[in-house]
Amino acid sequence: MPDLGSHLMFRSDDDRVFAPSTALRRELARSVYRVANGYPLASFGAADNHLHVELLADRATAGKFAHALMCSLHWALGLSVEFAPVRYKPLADQGHKHATLQYTLGQRNHHGVQSDPFMDACSLPELLGMRVLPTATISVVREHFPRLQRRELIRHLGMDALLPAADEQVELLVERGRHDLLRDAAAGAVAAPSLDGRRSEVAAARATLAQVLRSVCRPAVIGEVIQRRPSQVRYLTGCPPSEPLVRAVRLQIYQRLWLLEHHPELVALAPRRLPECGR
Repeated sequence: MPDLGSHLMFRSDDDRVFAPSTALRRELARSVYRVANGYPLASFGAADNHLHVELLADRATAGKFAHALMCSLHWALGLSVEFAPVRYKPLADQGHKHATLQYTLGQRNHHGVQSDPFMDACSLPELLGMRVLPTATISVVREHFPRLQRRELIRHLGMDALLPAADEQVELLVERGRHDLLRDAAAGAVAAPSLDGRRSEVAAARATLAQVLRSVCRPAVIGEVIQRRPSQVRYLTGCPPSEPLVRAVRLQIYQRLWLLEHHPELVALAPRRLPECGR
């Protein structure tokens, strides 16, 4: 009987935290998807010091994938130590396959990790439309988990609902002066560390944020938020919008507003204490 797939677990020899910054957690996600091109990746999720992956392939294929991913993570995350031997667990049946999907996506909550409020080191953002990295994972999950419902995924965020932020909600962040959260929402939608630079995906995210702000802000305010000159604002607001990216940015903004209301310590500009919240 053909293999259903494997549950893989990665950790370093010294159990160090893989990605101790927002930028590195987003780079981790990019690395997984780069390697997963051509592989039937169902999900992945990192806690602080280990990474879980569900791959719907036979053991030999999983071994090739694991080797390529360790090489990629070494380079992308600047890891100076070797990986411990990868653990492989064969998927026994469809129930086990579904449970493994949920387990990988729930790593942040399962281990009480407070340093990844936006679920950057996980494939959940793609499955919810919050991030637009190139991947076939959505199609893999849609076909292999036909009973999976969106509400099952949203619960990993600790939220009852996830909707694109309305203009009034976007305006609320502007009024509160949380331009940082607006910029990071756009950067998070493309797994970029920030909106600085000229990479094509960063430029697209910057333009999308300008377009989202266009209906609630004067051009001068848009310039303050995206940190660009008036002439650049005019150009960016005139770019044709990408609907998936617009939706992703609005979903990211909605999540940040929810965190600001329910767990403000996780999105504080200058944290003064360690978080005590549970999700």
